[in-house]
Amino acid sequence: LAGLSRPTETLLVSDMLTGLTGYDGWDQYSPTNAKSHNGWRMIRVAYANASAQGFEWNTDAREGPFNATWSNYGRHSQGNNVGFADGHAKYVNVAKCTIDLFGFDN
Repeated sequence: LAGLSRPTETLLVSDMLTGLTGYDGWDQYSPTNAKSHNGWRMIRVAYANASAQGFEWNTDAREGPFNATWSNYGRHSQGNNVGFADGHAKYVNVAKCTIDLFGFDN
């Protein structure tokens, strides 16, 4: 934990559509420019129940604009359970399942 600057905000495990969570824009996060790609959604986490819906792999599903109905594909009432690096878990709304959950420095 000592090596993580934000362990209470760093995703460790979650409900997911497929494996490879780290693929969803990990290299696009900018700690110095909050208006960059930091709002991109982690497709595999955000839309955990979207298997074979057709939208889940398109650019808009990751980068926006987001269709409001896509939130219905969260695993639990328009959200997902996320386990964090410090050991706690909580519900995270689909709209908050962004690459910010990688826990990089702000």
